[in-house]
Amino acid sequence: MHIEKNPNDQLPAQTVENRGKTYQRMMDIGYVWGLPITLAIVMFLTLLLMDTNWFLSLIISFFTWLGVLGFSKTFFVH
Repeated sequence: MHIEKNPNDQLPAQTVENRGKTYQRMMDIGYVWGLPITLAIVMFLTLLLMDTNWFLSLIISFFTWLGVLGFSKTFFVH
């Protein structure tokens, strides 16, 4: 990811580049790992509360994780 420095900006170019890298890492952690894992755990616990078999709940939550991971990598991370 390349960020171009605005000529009117008072920050050094290295600071702008570091902030761009920090933003990219936050996006990767939040949307590639945080969102899918959280939704998979929520799906697993919801299915357990609905008195579904724990093994079936685990399988469905895995596919939930896989689907949300694919969706978030496709649309949220750039």
